[in-house]
Amino acid sequence: MDCSPASPKLRALLALLAVDAERVLPAQHLIETLWDYEIPRTASTALQVYISKLRQHFDAIGIGREAIATRPAGYLLSLAGHQLDLFEFDRLVADARRLSADEPHEAMDRLGRALALCPGPSLGDLRSHGKLDIIARQLDGRRLRAHELHCDLAFRVGRESEIICDLYRLAAERPTDESVRWYLMAALYRNGSVADALDVYRDLREAMVERLAMEPGERLTRLYVDIIGRASWLDGAGGLATARR
Repeated sequence: MDCSPASPKLRALLALLAVDAERVLPAQHLIETLWDYEIPRTASTALQVYISKLRQHFDAIGIGREAIATRPAGYLLSLAGHQLDLFEFDRLVADARRLSADEPHEAMDRLGRALALCPGPSLGDLRSHGKLDIIARQLDGRRLRAHELHCDLAFRVGRESEIICDLYRLAAERPTDESVRWYLMAALYRNGSVADALDVYRDLREAMVERLAMEPGERLTRLYVDIIGRASWLDGAGGLATARR
């Protein structure tokens, strides 16, 4: 759904309503999230003005102002599932989990469509609002779990080459995430790019030492050593699944 107004406060309000669509959000909760620790005395009036502007915006883009309902306890955003990317993402991921055992190719395709709906960090520049950052991290966690299932299925059906670009993007977004590097290294190795797989480990080690003053964990280091030694388990989907645990 492309309905983002220009004002940061309006976009933040829309994000809050959208993440909890079909649920009544108390006005006080919205105020505390939008203004964090600097709540003005006029916050209640300002919130009503923002709600009115959002309704006008919805009218202008054809959704209709009635999508935002006023309730005694607060406000509720009600949209058809196909109008909200988050609903579609959740539906596609649920479908993929259901299909993963018997129809892995179809499950992988559903996950690909889901991940295309959220190609980058959740909520973008709105994360600067302290409490919105918490929500964004939760959404990012859901996206990461979908990526992990996507990778597991790719290894299982021999479609590793299809996940490499996405994993590089995810690695850039999460510069010290060992789980993402594990998948990327394994995918590169299975795709015949041994040198690139080893470079991923070395780059991560450098970043971790510089930023966190620590070395990569045992599991990733073992993968690095086994790639150097071209361990036989790396060539089987079952071996990869066992080693990742």
